[in-house]
Parts: sequence; structure tokens; C-alpha cells
Amino acid sequence: MLKNIQRIFLIEMLLMFLLPATAVYSQTVSRELQQINTSYALQYLQKAATLYTDANYAECLEYVEKGMTFDDSFVDFFYLKAQCLAHLNGTRAQCLDAAEAALTSGLKLRIYNRDNSVLLLARLYIETKRYNESLQLLETLAFPSADCDFYRASALYGLGRDEQARDVIETALTRWSFDVRFPRLFFLQERDKSMTRAGKKLADTLLQQLYVWIKQEPAFAIYAAPFDPNPQENNRRLKVYRNMHKSDAQNIDARTQLAAVLAELRYGVIDEKTAVEEFFAVKTVDPLHEKNTTSIPALYSDQLIELCRLTGTNSMRKEIGRRLTAFNGVLLEDDNHDYIPDTIVFFEQGRPISAFFDLNQDEVYEYQVRCNFGAPDLIFTPKNGHAVQYDSYPAIHSIVQRAEKREYTMRPLALRWEPITQTELDLRLRDTDAEAPAFFTLRLRNNARLLQEHDFIFSALYSEEPAPEDKNAVLRTHFEDGLIISAETTKGTQTIALNRYRNGVLAQKEYDYDGDGFFEVLEQYGKQGTLEKISVDTNKDKVFEYYEVYKTDGTVIKNWDGNEDGTPEIQYTQFPSGNAQTVWTHRYSGLPVSVYYKDGMPERLTVGRTNVPLIKDSSYNLYWLGMCPSFSDKVTERLAELFNDNAADVEARTVLIGSYELYAVRSGGAVFVQMFTAPVTVEEKR
Repeated sequence: MLKNIQRIFLIEMLLMFLLPATAVYSQTVSRELQQINTSYALQYLQKAATLYTDANYAECLEYVEKGMTFDDSFVDFFYLKAQCLAHLNGTRAQCLDAAEAALTSGLKLRIYNRDNSVLLLARLYIETKRYNESLQLLETLAFPSADCDFYRASALYGLGRDEQARDVIETALTRWSFDVRFPRLFFLQERDKSMTRAGKKLADTLLQQLYVWIKQEPAFAIYAAPFDPNPQENNRRLKVYRNMHKSDAQNIDARTQLAAVLAELRYGVIDEKTAVEEFFAVKTVDPLHEKNTTSIPALYSDQLIELCRLTGTNSMRKEIGRRLTAFNGVLLEDDNHDYIPDTIVFFEQGRPISAFFDLNQDEVYEYQVRCNFGAPDLIFTPKNGHAVQYDSYPAIHSIVQRAEKREYTMRPLALRWEPITQTELDLRLRDTDAEAPAFFTLRLRNNARLLQEHDFIFSALYSEEPAPEDKNAVLRTHFEDGLIISAETTKGTQTIALNRYRNGVLAQKEYDYDGDGFFEVLEQYGKQGTLEKISVDTNKDKVFEYYEVYKTDGTVIKNWDGNEDGTPEIQYTQFPSGNAQTVWTHRYSGLPVSVYYKDGMPERLTVGRTNVPLIKDSSYNLYWLGMCPSFSDKVTERLAELFNDNAADVEARTVLIGSYELYAVRSGGAVFVQMFTAPVTVEEKR
């Protein structure tokens, strides 16, 4: 005994020393593993930075993503990811996610500094019309820079704070004298605005230095033209621009090309016929699929209106109408002159076939429209995943919730939703030709909002979706005034489940488990939608041989009515306490036999009001009522064999052995057996 005590003591002492050592070792291993991962991450980061410098953006992004699997705690990874995505035509939404992550607190800097990430995010905020956030972010920079001033001026213009924007530009012209971004921003933003005294003064300053800007960017001949009151000088500059850069037009963005045609027409460099031909010859890459090198004809709505204003001859105005009637291309909207279209409308034969609306210019289009004969036929809103199908716009036929794969069918003409308007462009072609064709485009209403489920549920006739319990089956739910009245699950042409509702609350369910067209199971629910009863018809005669009753206190009562007389032969009750009771009818006396269970074990048995002793079998979970015969072992084997072929919780069996009849009931995992003398038949008496 003493040796054992000593041994135990030594083990405990050893553990006292070993456990802390094990913990320290574990921490050391973890720290070393982290160091190894960080080392690998830095190797990938260094390689990624080199690839980015070499403009190998695709491979750079691969190294960034691999490096982040080892250690994603470096700002540099997120910064490079955002930059690479921008160069690889990722959406601005994707770039924003990475750029915002780069400024998450707690991240480490290795190669780039924080200012790089701030300036990147500030630019993305401006491009997505988050001007105030951009200004707030720029305020965190400790030192001025050309990028910082340019983004500040751009954000101020976006907010309509034009005077402050001009002040920033004026200061920048001294700080960053040869940065063409500032005069370009001024000319593009101020073009269609009433010129103030301060604005005119700044414009004059810029015009005096125009030779500097044109040398760096020849398109300034176009940008500056509306601000120069000298038409002869504009004519001269535009002629030079046309002669030098006409052949390079395919390398210039569509908006600038169109602006060049309009400026050259306005100042007499080209005639109307040439202007119309060149205007409709301008092309751009597909704005939705920039990787597709195939170019398509492109127009901007404001520039198309300007063309019609500048064209005076009837023949050319008719030619414009003819070309618009046959137009196959894309019409773009750029109201804030940032060269980022927020509306894209595709045309075939002069009619819209599809349209995409990007409210915040993040290249995730809030409204995606498909048209039929120029009118919206389908509108998809990715934010809530709704695809709205129209009967005749704006009357809705159906709405699909794509995430849930649920489709609602509306009552005819019950619901109208009109976020898109068919708008005739004010081309004024009918001012000179009453029969000139109208040219319609699609625009987003100012008060447009996404359609929510509560907006259409009261108009829904029914919905269809994959059944939760069987993806190959279809669940159809019927509505009335926004409340569910019934729901059926079908597989092929067969209804396998039918639910009925009362005041929108589930009242009953019926199931056809074997698909034979017969409902074997019925579930019934109370006023609050709580399950009250389950009934089972095993022989399909519309009489339930088994049913369960669920009480509000948690009691569950299981009933077996094998002879279908409406009175159960066996009843099993499970109480909330965990105790249970089984009741069946005595074979001969007709008295109720009750077994009481406590903690899962039979506690007592009564026949009528008389307690009957229970005799536990030694080898099987079986109890004899009153007496145990000498041949009990043979009976036990026989009963075990009989009951093992059925998974029912409660069931009864009758077994004849010689001159004895054994009536056995299984309940609560135990079998209860009562032995009777078998009645003598008339044939046996003879």
C-alpha cells in the first residue's frame, strides 16, 4: 500500500513539472510555426511587388493570394490586391473591399506606406460617389501631394461645392504646375455650368497656359474650346488636333471622340455630313465585358442631343433620325462628367434590348433590365436577388427569389412596379420634320426603390420552390390577401404532401410517403400552429390505426387501435417529467392493465385497481405478470424472435404454447407477458 502511495505521489510531482514545460513547448512550437509562415508570406510579398512594378498584374495577384494563405496581416497584400483587380478589370466593388481591408487597424506595413492605401481608397470613394468619405480620409494625410489635391477637388465637385473645388485647383496650379489632371478636371466639370467671375478668372488663367496642357495632352483642344471666346483660335487648334490625331481615334475613349466631332462641327472644322458620319462611327469596347475586344457603336445621350442642336440642315437631321431608327449599339449616360457611365442601354434596330443602372458606379448594377420591343420585360435586382417578369410593363407576372429558388406568380394586373421609365430624348428632330421618328431610351426613376417581399405578397396567387425535404419535388404555396391558404408538394404529377392553413396558420398536413396517391399520415395543429395530433392509416382504409396526441404541457400520448373501433387497445403516455405509462385492455376481464415507468424502468403494474407483481426475466428485458412458468426460457426466445422483426414502440402479440396462451405487450423497451389457459374449442371437446 505504501509503495502505491509513493508511486502516485511521484507521478503527481512529475506532472507538476511536466505540464508547464509542455505548455511552454507548445507555445514555442506555435511561435516558430508562425515565424515560418510569416517568412513565406514575405517572400511572396516581395515577389508580388516586383511583378506589380513590371505591370504583370495577373501573376502578381496570384502571388498575393498565395502569400495571404501564410500570413494575411500585412497591409501590402490588400493594397496590391486592390491595385491588381483595378488593372485586371475587376469591379470597383471588389477593389473597394480590398482597399478598405488595407486600412484595417492592426495590420503591418512592409513595403508600401499608409498614404498609398489612403490615396487608393480615396480615389475609389470618389469613383463610387462617396465624396464625403473621401474628404474625411484625405484629412488623415500628414503631407500634401498632387494626388491628394486632385482627389479633394474631385470630391468637392461631386458634392456641388464648386467654389471650394476651384480654390483647390488654383492652389494646385502653383504647387503642381504641370499636372494636367487639374485643368482637365476644371474644363470637364465647368463645361455646362454658368460661369461665375471666379470661374471665368480661373478659366482665363488656364487658357493662357493652354499650350502647356495641349503639348502634354492634345485633347485639351477639345476640353478648352467651350471656354475660349475666340472661334478662330478654336478652329485653328481643332484643325491641328484633327490632322495630328484623326488616325489615332481608336485609341481614344468614345466620349472624347464624340466631343471632338461636336467641337469640330461647332467651330467649322468639318461639315454636317462629315460630323454625322463620324459621330455614328464612334465605337467602344463592350462596357460590361471589357475583356471582349469586339467594339460596338457608342453614343452618349447628352452628346447626341448636342449633335441635333448643331445640325441645321433638314437632310442631315433626317439622316440622324434614320440612323437612330437602325441604331445597333450602346447609349451611355454620364451626368456628372467623370467619364464613368452610370446608365448603359443596349439597342437593336433603334430599340432598347437591355439596360444596366449603376447608382454608385461600383460596377455592381442595381437594376438589370431585359426588354421586349423596347419595353422592360424582365428586371433583375442583384441586391435582393429578385427577378421580376412582366406581363405587360409595368404589370408584373411573376417574381423569382433566386437565392431561395422561389417563384411567386401574381394575380393578373394585381401588382405594378415601374422603377424604369421609357424616356424620349429631347432631340427636337420634329421641329423641322413632323414625321421624324422618336428615339426612346430607358432611365431610372428618381424615386425608384427595390421591390421587397412585403410589397408583393398580398398580390401573389401562389409560389413555387424546390421542396425542403426533396429537391426533386416542387412545393406550391397558395395565398389569399397575403396569407397562406394551402401548400402542396408534388413530384411529377403526384401530390405527396398537402398542407392546409387557417388564418395563415398551419392547421393540418397530409403525407403520401409511398407515392401511391393515398395520404397515410395526417398531422393536426392548434390555433397557434402547434402540433396537436399525428394519425397513421396503415392499411389505407381511411381509418387511423395509430395516432399520437400532443398536450400543451408536453405530454405525448401514443394510441394503437388495431381493430379500428375508435377505442385504442394500447395507449402509451410520455410525461414531461420523463416518466411514462402504458395502458392496454386485459385479454379476458376487459379491465385496464397499466404499467408505470420511472427513470425508464417499470415501477409497478395494475390490473384494474389491483397491483400485480412483476417478475423480471434473467436473460431478456421481459417481465412476467403474476407468475413465471417453468418453460420461461423457451417463451423468452420465441418472444424475442417475434418482437425483433418490428420496430414499433408499442405492440401486442399472442402466442400459443401447448395449452397456454401468452399475451405479450412491448412498451418502453420492455416486454410484459401474461399467461392464460387456452380456451378449449368445440372441436377439441369432441
